[in-house]
Amino acid sequence: IATSGFVAVFLISNKRLRTGLSIVAVVCLAAGFALTGARSFPVITPFAGQSENQLAEAALSGLLANVYVAALEVSPEARGAALDPIASEAALAELAAELETNLAIRVPGGGLARVGEITEVVVDDGGMSQNGTFQGIAQWTVDARAGHWGHDHRRRVRYRARVEFRPENGHWTFAALTVLEARSPDA
Repeated sequence: IATSGFVAVFLISNKRLRTGLSIVAVVCLAAGFALTGARSFPVITPFAGQSENQLAEAALSGLLANVYVAALEVSPEARGAALDPIASEAALAELAAELETNLAIRVPGGGLARVGEITEVVVDDGGMSQNGTFQGIAQWTVDARAGHWGHDHRRRVRYRARVEFRPENGHWTFAALTVLEARSPDA
């Protein structure tokens, strides 16, 4: 509106009308500047107020959920393809090996249990570096089940592991995962 007023001022030959439009244009311009601040709003970041441990625990929870989805793949090639988006190139083979040996939950008959829930994700020790890489010791609990011949086998496993993950291409990826302990929380 202010810009249109200034253009009109130069096109109008009547001195009073030109003066009046100049005043209106200046008032509109001043009001625009004054209201710009009033219309601003604070930007809330998803990390505001979160500690490093909270950020690490949230990132690790998402990564673990994806690892256990990859565990459902039947062939090693398909598991590797499912792990590829959540593991750095250097960590892919290590993560696939951990999934095969220490993260897989076997039930009587040799079947693999499906993880239904990941809870109690806690970062015990560690921290984030300047580039956002987290290194430390973490614990989590999974509830898993597998069914065959008309009945369910349920397992609850508490893990303790050395983990390293970092932001890569807009999402978190594992750089390392080494299971230190896997046991029943009731034992």
